[in-house]
Amino acid sequence: MHGSAENINKSALTRLLDQRYGDGQIYLTDVKERVVLKAAVHMGLVSADGYLTHSGRRFWANHALREMAAP
Repeated sequence: MHGSAENINKSALTRLLDQRYGDGQIYLTDVKERVVLKAAVHMGLVSADGYLTHSGRRFWANHALREMAAP
């Protein structure tokens, strides 16, 4: 199934979760990111109203640090 949560890679999710305002609301920089946003909502990383959840914050922290540390 195209655009399902299983087809979204962790880097795309991490980039999306990094695009947030100070209050935790996620913003899209490209219409194509809607697929990633839908997957993040399905996975519980973003709430239905577009805010980063506690799970999303943990996911972002774990994966953002790994990506920054990668050569």
